[in-house]
Amino acid sequence: MNKRSIRREVLERRSRIPEKEVVLLSSRIVSAITSLEIFKRSSFVAIYSPFRNEADITALMSTGKTFLFPKVTEGSRVLDFYMVRNVRELRPGTYGIFEPQPSAEKMEIRNIDLFLVPGVAFSKKGERLGYGGGYYDATLKNSSPEAFKTGVAFEEQIVESGFSDDHDIKMDMVVTENDVYVSNHLT
Repeated sequence: MNKRSIRREVLERRSRIPEKEVVLLSSRIVSAITSLEIFKRSSFVAIYSPFRNEADITALMSTGKTFLFPKVTEGSRVLDFYMVRNVRELRPGTYGIFEPQPSAEKMEIRNIDLFLVPGVAFSKKGERLGYGGGYYDATLKNSSPEAFKTGVAFEEQIVESGFSDDHDIKMDMVVTENDVYVSNHLT
């Protein structure tokens, strides 16, 4: 199956998850993330604002860590990250995704310990398929080599491996409501 077909099929499946179930499954994912040793050790955590029925992990913001949300910079594929203390500080931005306000404090990508990365589909081996813009691939190439990359998804978004290209950045692990899949390159 090619990327376009996978993207279409998984987005359709995810769109059919009822709102109540999204809330329940998201809370399970939040619990799984907070139990991870990498989360406990991290100080600066990149998070995202949910879009199109993605898992909502913004409840993590109550854990006392410093959270950074991405913002698209016009003319660049590399996302910038800004400190946000409360989701009410976010405003609709590029593609209708909520982003930090211009007054938010910018953080250097290389200082981020943990990236919690959304996506359309993931494999158990850490492959990630986004919406097709290449923003996270371009951004994660600039992250610190020690930064941990964790895909966040519903189990409905897990697909067979073999769809990634050489330029695609693999996740170190993928967290769903049912499991934590550790990428092959870590085992």
